[in-house]
Amino acid sequence: MSTPPDATSGGSALLPLQCEVRVQRWVGGVTEQTLNQVAEEQPIALTYQGIPHVVMLATPADLEDLATGFTLSEAVVERAAEIRSVEVVSEAGALEVRIAIAPERFSALLRRQRNLLGRTG
Repeated sequence: MSTPPDATSGGSALLPLQCEVRVQRWVGGVTEQTLNQVAEEQPIALTYQGIPHVVMLATPADLEDLATGFTLSEAVVERAAEIRSVEVVSEAGALEVRIAIAPERFSALLRRQRNLLGRTG
């Protein structure tokens, strides 16, 4: 499995995980302005054997874990051993996680009706 694109990966630009946002807070009957740290999110495409499956918003960190957890929790595979490889690719500012799974699981995935709902956003 590969390393997600970050400051340590081969030539990838550092992807921000958070940013500062100016906010107003109501504290003790008075409005005050301050800065909050907010998680950055970016569209992440998950593909299986090169076939797009889902795009979701996520913080661009620990993408291998995200792909593995999604693949298991959505029953794309039954066991982690059926995940052959996970590769995070950043091209032209887009993030793709390429997941290779056991051939029999991929065949089942192709037969399965795709009906995923975004649970968060």
